[in-house]
Amino acid sequence: MKVEAYCDSRQGADHFENEDAILFNKKKNLFAIADGVTLPFGGKEASTRSVKYLNKFFAGDLEEAFEKVNAKILEDKEKNPAIGYTTLVAAHIKNDKTVEIASVGDSRAYLINHGIELLLAPSLNSVIGQQKILIDVWKHKLDPTEIIMLCTDGVINVVKEDEIEKIVKSNSMRDAIVKILDVAENRPTSYNDDKTIILLKLKDI
Repeated sequence: MKVEAYCDSRQGADHFENEDAILFNKKKNLFAIADGVTLPFGGKEASTRSVKYLNKFFAGDLEEAFEKVNAKILEDKEKNPAIGYTTLVAAHIKNDKTVEIASVGDSRAYLINHGIELLLAPSLNSVIGQQKILIDVWKHKLDPTEIIMLCTDGVINVVKEDEIEKIVKSNSMRDAIVKILDVAENRPTSYNDDKTIILLKLKDI
């Protein structure tokens, strides 16, 4: 069982640095995006550490790994108060073709096939770095025609879901990411946020 996957990220014009971080591990079929919370501080440090810890702690169960990531971030924050908060959304494709997606925060996960479906309810009421987190989990037996998309709010706040669906269905996954990011980057908006996308699907053999 092989997975086809692509990713890209662009810094928002209103940011001093890109506070999004990516985990892209094709050996584990483990993919994730963390979107550091800009205010009050430390979003970049939190997002970077979160994807690193997820890759380290993941042993087959995303929910368990998320709990360990948050515990380690809290431990780090005690030593370094400059570490902030971050969203975290991750997808793991198992050998039986089941995809498991977990999320904390308002980064998005979509299923694109006959339409585009938001998989988990995004909310900034819970983020990595808080004492208690709410982890949403979704599981599904993936079909080769289906595409999973992970993205930050810097994308979806600017590009409509039906636009994304149309671009993904009419382009290769690699080209679709570039085109979606181009739209998000060039469309006038009151706040130009960091923008990150991962697209993945089962690879036709």
